[in-house]
Amino acid sequence: MSKHSETGQAHLGASEHNNSGENDIVWGVAGIAKTINRTPRQAYHMIDQKLLRSVKKIGGRYCASRNRLLAELLDGEADASNGAA
Repeated sequence: MSKHSETGQAHLGASEHNNSGENDIVWGVAGIAKTINRTPRQAYHMIDQKLLRSVKKIGGRYCASRNRLLAELLDGEADASNGAA
C-alpha cells in the first residue's frame, strides 16, 4: 500500500508540474505583444477589443498561455482564410 501511495504522489507531482505551464505563461502587455509580433499598443488594443480571448487579467497584470495565444491566432487566420475563399 505504501508503494502505491509513493507512486501516486510521484505521479501527482509530475502531473502538477506538467499542468502548471511555468514556461508557458507570458506576463504583461509587452510580453504578449512580443509573442504575437505586435507593438504593445497594438496588443493592448486587441486585448481591449476582446480579440485575444485567451488573455486574462490577474493581479492587475495581463497574462496568457503562450500556446493558447498562438493557437488562437492561428485559428483566427484559418477562419479568415476560409471566409475569404
